Amino acid sequence: MKTLFLLFTCACFTLTGYSQVWVNLELNHLWNENAFTYGTIYEDESGNKIEIQRVQYYLSGLTFIHDGAQETKLTETFVLASSNITHYSIGLVDLINLEEFSFDLGIDQEYNHLDPNSYPSDHPLSLQVPSMHWGWSAGYIFLVINGLIDSDNDNVPDRDFQFQVTANNHFFTQVDPIETSGDLSGTELDIHLNVNIADWLVGIDLMNAGFNHGDFALNGNIMANTNNQTVFESASTTSIENIKGRADQVYFDYTMPYAPTIYYSFLSKKPVTLSIMDMQGKLILKENNLSAAGNYFINRELRPGSYLARLEDAGGKLITKRFLVR
Repeated sequence: MKTLFLLFTCACFTLTGYSQVWVNLELNHLWNENAFTYGTIYEDESGNKIEIQRVQYYLSGLTFIHDGAQETKLTETFVLASSNITHYSIGLVDLINLEEFSFDLGIDQEYNHLDPNSYPSDHPLSLQVPSMHWGWSAGYIFLVINGLIDSDNDNVPDRDFQFQVTANNHFFTQVDPIETSGDLSGTELDIHLNVNIADWLVGIDLMNAGFNHGDFALNGNIMANTNNQTVFESASTTSIENIKGRADQVYFDYTMPYAPTIYYSFLSKKPVTLSIMDMQGKLILKENNLSAAGNYFINRELRPGSYLARLEDAGGKLITKRFLVR
């Protein structure tokens, strides 16, 4: 989004201009000190084995404090973040020196009850698969954390827990401002943040949590943990390089078992080609020039059976995964 504005200094009434920079937001999702990846078994606070199957959330109200406490707020810019996606292009902002960055978790009241069908398909507030909207009255789902916990001590997570935070505007959360200057290179400004998913679940009994869709107390606790546990923190490029477990990843979400969603990410940031084939090698579908990380919904019903997903980036890096449609 393009934001243009004029600032006048009160002392001398002279016009002051700021450089226009393209802002990129880098969200490095962690489980404590390790890079978060789907398909990995983690431990909760009680030492229970858990597997996180879906994490998505909305950021809005992106605000830049810059150049001596001047403020620029992007009121119509939204980020639909997924735990397997790091890079988000925000757009052009007028500033020279960034001092703080702040934002909200969720969608503010002005936009929370608008019709998702009114947005183009590539807009964060359009209809999503899996859904991020709970209907006109409740509005958008601010945060989703779904997973499994080991209920019988066999080290295999098997019991569902789900948190889908939506309750009109009740759980809308202003995230504490984060001190950061970002990394400026030419006319591009990269803001690096670490996002510790484990902190959202501090104090939550996952063994007995069950399904929490809407206005549930546990959802309120999770949203409060955003600031109480400091889920979002500034990260330097050096610390990002030292995060343990950073790797390319592919994961299948079987929320819709006949057409699963593919969560994938390549560290190379190069465009990706996706091919879906049956076990006889017949090509079912092919998509070129996908982003280096994304959530791809197979928008057709597949017959029961085994399939291969082949993802290859422009540099020749290849990941092939078998998945099952029941």
